[in-house]
Amino acid sequence: MNKQFPLFLFAIVVVLSCNRCKEECDDATNPECPNYVAPVVINPCEDAEETSADFEMYQHLSPGLTIDTLIEFYNYCLTNRDITLRASQDNANYHWIIGADDYYTQEVTFEVGSQFEDVEIPLTLIVTRAPDSLCNNNDNGVDTVTKTIVARYYCNSSIYGKYYGTWENEEVDSFVVEFTYEADGSSFCGIFNLVGVQPLEPDTCINGNTRRVDNYLEFDGFAGDCYMPIGTAQLDSALQNITIDYSILVNITQNEPRIQHVFKGHKIN
Repeated sequence: MNKQFPLFLFAIVVVLSCNRCKEECDDATNPECPNYVAPVVINPCEDAEETSADFEMYQHLSPGLTIDTLIEFYNYCLTNRDITLRASQDNANYHWIIGADDYYTQEVTFEVGSQFEDVEIPLTLIVTRAPDSLCNNNDNGVDTVTKTIVARYYCNSSIYGKYYGTWENEEVDSFVVEFTYEADGSSFCGIFNLVGVQPLEPDTCINGNTRRVDNYLEFDGFAGDCYMPIGTAQLDSALQNITIDYSILVNITQNEPRIQHVFKGHKIN
């Protein structure tokens, strides 16, 4: 009689029994079970940040408005216009040193008077918090950042000048758009002009109804014989490349329809 045959049957029974055990297993913590869920490994340092005193600088688009827009600016601010500084680090202690004044909140608002025109003004922020020795061995919990701004009268805004470029995603030759002004007898830059936003057509110009910071402009006011542009213009942080997002009339003699364009260009003067 072959004694190996019963052993073979025994092995089959054992395998089937083990498979049945696995099928019946419902322990999500047991790697042998079909419904096993691997534990999620939590990295305690995943969202850790080093102490930073970096901050952003914003200026109010127009003075004296109840509802206003804050626009980020870079090297230059406009005089007699509220400036807001906002620390990037949350949940820390803040010490701002702005001229002879000290502030201790995450966000501060102030203005620079016309007597400081063309003056370099240092803005210093000192941030302190409990050091994070677990995730940042070199972080002592203190950081200091100083940025310098220069105040300007709005007639000297960086936005003024000529720009060479073309409409974005449209087949049109490059052309020049210019922001300029002309004195009206009552102020240094009373009449604001926007020239050339309709290439190969009479110059488009506007006056009045503008709101601006040094590197950003909103326009919505028209001379009677122009294509009545409405839109915004913004310079990049280098104050050289511009994006003008605007609409103009298709037909100068009608109020509608309008066509939207995005002009991308760089300063040429």
